[in-house]
Amino acid sequence: MKSKILVPLGGLFSILFGLLVLLMTLIDAYYAIASSSWPHASARILDSRVQKEELKNTDKNDDRVRFIYNAEVKYSYKADGVDYEGTSIRFAAIGTGDLPFVESFIKKYPAGSETIAYYNPKDPKIAVLEPGIHKRNVMGISAGIILLVVGILIILFRNHLAVTRA
Repeated sequence: MKSKILVPLGGLFSILFGLLVLLMTLIDAYYAIASSSWPHASARILDSRVQKEELKNTDKNDDRVRFIYNAEVKYSYKADGVDYEGTSIRFAAIGTGDLPFVESFIKKYPAGSETIAYYNPKDPKIAVLEPGIHKRNVMGISAGIILLVVGILIILFRNHLAVTRA
């Protein structure tokens, strides 16, 4: 009886989480694609550092400490004669446990260096240093679709799953 309730709830959770992931990554992908044709301006890197955040470990049998790293880059640019500051490197997640990957952005955009910022002509306060779609955009969209499909399959086959797990 318990599994007859839990299986559809698991499917519903997967669908809802899949929709959330898909929505967030599709918004990023929309801006990523649009940014390829945005105007650009000279930009100066004001600050560049790796942010390190410790992940909470809920497994009492695992005493390893894990971290997630993110590249924090702050830059200034001028669009239509107005000064702006931005922090987006690209419209895709950069946070990861892969420190060398994150450090590659810090090396590419050291404080004090000059680069190019691509800004939204309709809203110049939105800017990015690396326009276009990236592998992580595709990975996020794929993850959202997979979660959605798994949830739908769980709902469709809930009777079979509930019987075989009982």
